[in-house]
Amino acid sequence: MEVGAGGAMQRPWNMRGNNCLGAMGLCLGVLINLHACRQYIPDYDGTYVANSADVQADRTTMNDILSSFKQAEAALKRRDIDGIMKLYSDSYKHQSFDKVALRAVWVKLFEEHHDFSTTHVFTQVRVEAQTAQIRCTGSLWAVSNATNERVNLDSWFGEVHYMVSENGAWHIRGNAWEVRSEKQPQFARPPHPFF
Repeated sequence: MEVGAGGAMQRPWNMRGNNCLGAMGLCLGVLINLHACRQYIPDYDGTYVANSADVQADRTTMNDILSSFKQAEAALKRRDIDGIMKLYSDSYKHQSFDKVALRAVWVKLFEEHHDFSTTHVFTQVRVEAQTAQIRCTGSLWAVSNATNERVNLDSWFGEVHYMVSENGAWHIRGNAWEVRSEKQPQFARPPHPFF
């Protein structure tokens, strides 16, 4: 105890105790926010063209490509396997996956998960005649039926979707890794088979 002005006794301010309480409060706040993000904000849920994207396509073609992805997203929300499969070309190829094998994977995902969401961010779009190469970063999330936890089913960074215009719509034919030209190297890590 200290003697203050006018001779009154005063308790010294305990700086260490107040800092400790403040630090504990800050840590608790951070933990609550991290838990909330893990549970409720897994992705942006949609298809976007980055503001800085290198787009080499006319507006109509770009809108048609975006429409193909948005239709697949809507089908994903409805758990409509036929709607999702419309995104893929009949000549789809990814390693040992063709369109039939990929459909079986989607069916299994629908059996084991619910509340799907997906994000695609296009950073480069190059269209030549009836083909397009789209550099994309994104993710696929869902809630597991077994654990009721939100899980990341797939994520990708800078993957190149190889698309083809068939029957008036754009479809994924594979990844540039799978349908590369003679001059393009084959990378050691194969890309994801989904979007």
